[in-house]
Amino acid sequence: LSRPKLASVPGLDSFEGASWHTAHWERATPVQGKRVAVIGTGASAIQVIPELAKEAKELIVFQRSAAYCFPRDDVNLAEGEPENVRRLREEGKQFAEKLRAFYSDYYDDTVFQIYNEPDVNEKAQQIHNQLLRKIVRDPLTAQQLTPNYPQGCKRVLVSDNYFQTFNQPNVSLVASAVDRVGQHRVTTVDGRDFDDIDVIVVATGFSTGPIEDVNIKGRGGVTLAESYKGGIHTMFGLMSSGFPNLFMMLGPHSWTPQGNTAEAIAVQSSWIVHVMDHIERSTGAAVIEPNHAAEDYWAMRCASVATSAVWLKCASWYTDSSGKPLMWMGEWYAYANELWQGDLARLLCANDMHGAKVQLSRAEPLHLSLSELPLRKRVPLDASRL
Repeated sequence: LSRPKLASVPGLDSFEGASWHTAHWERATPVQGKRVAVIGTGASAIQVIPELAKEAKELIVFQRSAAYCFPRDDVNLAEGEPENVRRLREEGKQFAEKLRAFYSDYYDDTVFQIYNEPDVNEKAQQIHNQLLRKIVRDPLTAQQLTPNYPQGCKRVLVSDNYFQTFNQPNVSLVASAVDRVGQHRVTTVDGRDFDDIDVIVVATGFSTGPIEDVNIKGRGGVTLAESYKGGIHTMFGLMSSGFPNLFMMLGPHSWTPQGNTAEAIAVQSSWIVHVMDHIERSTGAAVIEPNHAAEDYWAMRCASVATSAVWLKCASWYTDSSGKPLMWMGEWYAYANELWQGDLARLLCANDMHGAKVQLSRAEPLHLSLSELPLRKRVPLDASRL
């Protein structure tokens, strides 16, 4: 997430006040005593809205769609040390491994159920909405802040003060997308005008997967972005045909929305090292890349595990423009097992240094430690394990 996603709002360039994207904050422009408009209510917006509300004379938040937002539960360490922090300090790596195992199971069990079982998701929605109504005092504002789609379909947010901000008298919510901007006016798609705006903060987040920025070229000078125009094709989300010896981590069709990024990198990097070591020791091949059959198989697997996933229920960065999954939407254990059991002879093409085909033997098991690959036996989720 590095390329700002700019709002395509007609007239934004004609605005005569100050305006900027959250990624390019205008520190030299004060907002004290100003009438400030924020476009967006996503992950970037929920961070800046509470802070802007402390200084702006009036803050108007334009919301296209409501977001699920749960407490972050941050603590001030100066006021006391939480139990987990104390145990981590005293027990070190041993407790860290327990904590990691617990949360790995939590996200692969409880969170996965929320995102794949409609009755569990509905209960999770109820819990969120009850919490929202307890925090936001105005019933209409609380209703407007309530999402109308399944929980997890779009990114779930965390904040300890976002919803609370709408209790402040200088903050108002406009439950409508912005249609256009004038010299000092913001007009919504439902026809309402908001005049005398001094500052517009564009909090529309970042573009995901800007592969074209990387400009990786494969066979025939074709870039990865050009190769993906007809549809993403990968093996495990780690390699693509036409790009020999190219390994990717956290690429499309890999990882999982409910997964742990650091753990995913550990698992994928371990697999990459194993593949390179196996190829070097067993064949001496200089060039490897996935075959088309392997990519077809992986596309089928990604589609099959996503049939009941909540991420397909609305437009989000989890899917492409046609609604197909961009990520592995199954359990993280299942993804790791796919890597563990993979047959290199079936999945890869290999050439020696002179371009001759090299026969690959069946891949040997990945001998990785528990800290590297979470393939331990599944056990019921139990906080007492900590």
